Amino acid sequence: MTYNLELVLGDANDLCVGDFIVRTQAGSTSMNFTMQTNGTGLAQSFLMTFKADSALTKTSASLA
Repeated sequence: MTYNLELVLGDANDLCVGDFIVRTQAGSTSMNFTMQTNGTGLAQSFLMTFKADSALTKTSASLA
């Protein structure tokens, strides 16, 4: 079965500037999402489509 995982990345409105990179994994599918932040409270949605490896499929996200 195929699933969609939606992630919303955002900054803390703290004037911090740079790239915000999050690595996600769902079963055997992994992706990196990058958002350029200017520290003004910006948020952006990302979509990851993956196929479940089994009835229980582990998902994770971490800062890269």
